[in-house]
Amino acid sequence: MKKIILILEFIAALINFAFLIKIDPMFSICVLIFSSVLLFGVSEKDSDKINAHLMVGGGLLFLLSIFSILYSISKLELPEPSYYLTIIMGLCGLLQAIFYRKRFK
Repeated sequence: MKKIILILEFIAALINFAFLIKIDPMFSICVLIFSSVLLFGVSEKDSDKINAHLMVGGGLLFLLSIFSILYSISKLELPEPSYYLTIIMGLCGLLQAIFYRKRFK
């Protein structure tokens, strides 16, 4: 189940990257690099390492959503729909990071 979550989040990040590459290339590269943490988690076999990738990947997606919100505030206009996808991914990432952080205690 954890690997399915990692794969789904990585696919969502790739879709977001594809939509953002023409609008904001630098932000789209950040999306691709931060989502690579999720991709590397798929290759792990140890449950603790998979949990760590889920936790760190969720935190990075939340960081991306904060960047997206700050970008839309600085422009004072409604952002592209791909930025909304980034915000949704970030909120899911925050919940995911909190959930998997509890497994390390």
